[in-house]
Amino acid sequence: MKLSYVMILNSAAAFAYCLLLLIVPATILGWHGIAGDLSAQLIGRYFGVTLLGMGLISWMARNSDDSQARQAIVLGLLISNLAGLVLSLYGTISGQMNVLGWLAVAVYLLLTIGFGYFQFTK
Repeated sequence: MKLSYVMILNSAAAFAYCLLLLIVPATILGWHGIAGDLSAQLIGRYFGVTLLGMGLISWMARNSDDSQARQAIVLGLLISNLAGLVLSLYGTISGQMNVLGWLAVAVYLLLTIGFGYFQFTK
């Protein structure tokens, strides 16, 4: 496994959800069983902007040399994906999200494992 593949996967997932959340937040929230009122749509768009940043960082760092900066990026992405995993797992198990929440759990789990592998192995 190569770190660049994990970075590309992170970028692809982030960009896909980013665009959807910025353009049609109510639809995306509805797919996940979340009410898409105006306040939720605004928060969804803010999340989309955050995903844009994460996707850009991953994409731009995908081929970087091993350095202190790349290690910091990997650690930051590991922690944010782990937090996303916990939050999406909680949201799905508690019934705040419908069965599509398991897709978020799977994506966050895959990315957490990928970034964790490169954080803790040499």
